[in-house]
Amino acid sequence: MSLIEQLKAGTRNTRTIPWPGREDSITLRILTEAEIEEAQFEVERRFKAAQIEFSAATMDAYQASQNTAILARAIVDPETGKRMFKQTDELAQLPAFASAKAILIEEWNALDNESNPALKKMTDEEYDKLFTEVKKTPSISNFLNSTTLRGLITYLASLPATSPAGSGSTSA
Repeated sequence: MSLIEQLKAGTRNTRTIPWPGREDSITLRILTEAEIEEAQFEVERRFKAAQIEFSAATMDAYQASQNTAILARAIVDPETGKRMFKQTDELAQLPAFASAKAILIEEWNALDNESNPALKKMTDEEYDKLFTEVKKTPSISNFLNSTTLRGLITYLASLPATSPAGSGSTSA
């Protein structure tokens, strides 16, 4: 089998977990880049159709919608491996979804991080370069994935705080 054939065949990394708060199980699966883009474009179309512009005020709703669209594609029947939700709205309208969503996305992110070693950890030097680029061109942060943004925030939070006295500040 050629490298291309092997890559196309891939391995579907999955994890079977109980639905939060229930004994029923679901399987989460890793999505392809194309499936993730499909989820992102679905949310983009939905926001445009509703005439909602992406801004600081709508960023959380946008990310939450993306998470729901990703989960709708990632949740499969443990026995058949087929998607349980054909449409994102089917998942979003489940009464039990609101309370389970944070746990499900956390489980999916953990599986994704385990299955995609490239996302494991950037070096401090790489985060420094990225931060420098974001300072120069803040709009670039709109194009970073959530894993990279969380990593950058964590990295910046871990840096030692600088003293206001040493920064030339004259306020008391």
